[in-house]
Amino acid sequence: MSQLHVVKMEGLGNTQALVRASDSLKAIGYDMIARAVCNPTYGVAADQMIVWQTIPWRGVDVGMSIYNGPDGEEVEMCGNGARCLALLAKDHLLPKGRKTVRISTALAGNKFGRFNDDDTISLNMGKGVYGGETELDLGYRELRGHEVSVGNPHFVVFADDEVPVSGLCHLTKTLGKDVETHPHFPKKTNVEFVIPRDRQTVDVEVWERGAGYTLACGTGACAVALAGYKSGVLDSSVQVNFPIGSLEIKINERNEIRMTGTANYCGEFYMTDLGKTIENVERLREVLE
Repeated sequence: MSQLHVVKMEGLGNTQALVRASDSLKAIGYDMIARAVCNPTYGVAADQMIVWQTIPWRGVDVGMSIYNGPDGEEVEMCGNGARCLALLAKDHLLPKGRKTVRISTALAGNKFGRFNDDDTISLNMGKGVYGGETELDLGYRELRGHEVSVGNPHFVVFADDEVPVSGLCHLTKTLGKDVETHPHFPKKTNVEFVIPRDRQTVDVEVWERGAGYTLACGTGACAVALAGYKSGVLDSSVQVNFPIGSLEIKINERNEIRMTGTANYCGEFYMTDLGKTIENVERLREVLE
């Protein structure tokens, strides 16, 4: 392959590299391609890679698979990535003026989206599962949080409301990796540290499974809202604030979650020698390990 077309997008600073699926890319291995494309030195510096394709099935417009940038691991769901793909589909795949989109995910089922008049995108994220409270022993401290699944695993920690936002960021970067890789989570977990400001507003910092510290996480926002709602801390409609933006999350009586937020383009890129880029990134990984 002489060159690879990459569309870089973002949702609240959570960066996504969107690549169209092909047999030639699949033969190389999407895990290695994700590590190369998302690499900050040799690639386009993204948190995750979204592999998309048009779907001929009735009622489905576009399909997606999601791969973490740092480790190339395929993950179940990415809310920010899904909104980015929805916008790409609206601009390039769907009939002009269409207000809805249906996205098929490889590991988390179908997601129905709606394009709102204020340029936000609403996605039905499906039914969340609240697993209750768990206390983890990190060896140097104990940490109590809530286990939630919204198609992927999350551990939600409500911090003291006196903690400043800067302190929340420090807490996330200090404890995030140890929680993610704790033996209690055999497949690892995403981690959210939360300060409730009132029953309808929270500040959140995120440590993403396989990606590390990121500026936002769409499924994380859903997990925070569900954990707060089920534990009596939050109402069913919540504004989730991340460092550079917010998402609106609503939960109905069946625990079905709707996420509303923006998506934006960063730019288009053509990687002229994918094979060489993969070689460089894999060599860099060996050095850093």
